[in-house]
Amino acid sequence: MDRLFYFGGYALFNNAKVLIVDDNSVNIFVLAKMLESYGLEADFASSGPEAVTKCQGKVYDLIFMDHMMPGQDGIETLNILKQDENFKTPVVVLTGNTEEGIEDMYMKAGFVAYMKKPVNNDVLSDVIEKYLGADGSVAGSPAPVSDNPKRDKMLACGFDIIDTLLETGISIESYEEMLTIFAEESRELIPECEEYANELNMREYAVIVHGLKNDAAMISDKALSDHAKKHEIESKADNKDFVMRNWHNLRKHWEKTLGRIDKYFE
Repeated sequence: MDRLFYFGGYALFNNAKVLIVDDNSVNIFVLAKMLESYGLEADFASSGPEAVTKCQGKVYDLIFMDHMMPGQDGIETLNILKQDENFKTPVVVLTGNTEEGIEDMYMKAGFVAYMKKPVNNDVLSDVIEKYLGADGSVAGSPAPVSDNPKRDKMLACGFDIIDTLLETGISIESYEEMLTIFAEESRELIPECEEYANELNMREYAVIVHGLKNDAAMISDKALSDHAKKHEIESKADNKDFVMRNWHNLRKHWEKTLGRIDKYFE
């Protein structure tokens, strides 16, 4: 296949066109780093309308599409793309949704595969092999974490990173970049989320806490992820009273995590 070349025995790509569609910078960063290990460079779109525009100007070989995005979500975006009879690109849905029957729902919506966030490298390998024709081999491996002095500092700041690095295959340096992106984005999202809480805008509130749930899991903060998950469930159920009573507790926990990130980079 002409889109492959070989380096050190590993199948890489030199011209496969991949698009990542996600409103969340952490998700884009991590998936892009994972794709890099297969020799793949991706274009990015931070919204459904932006994805549609990019697809009008370029034919992609594979698209990774987040489901929950502000405004036009992933399913709505896919429906718009499929209105073009020439659109044949396989689209893989990215989601933190684990409800029973959710995979069947996505398949019926027109997605070719379902990838749970945080993305598992083995699952990504299978998708690449199936839809891009590669053997799923990676170009290299990150340095062992056990003998990396940065690990001890991260553990001291409350980030047990082993599972994340094993799941994604990213390096500890990429993890540091991810922490920085998370912190920068969080400082913009906290006041935005508070505004939605005060306005009792449950739809947009749910989108933000859904993203927080996934991001917190990615940076190995299970407690914050679980806290955000509860808020996602309640806001999707339109439980305004819960959000009114508990938003400040979530904010306090969120800001505590940002404090631990600041401590790590001191």
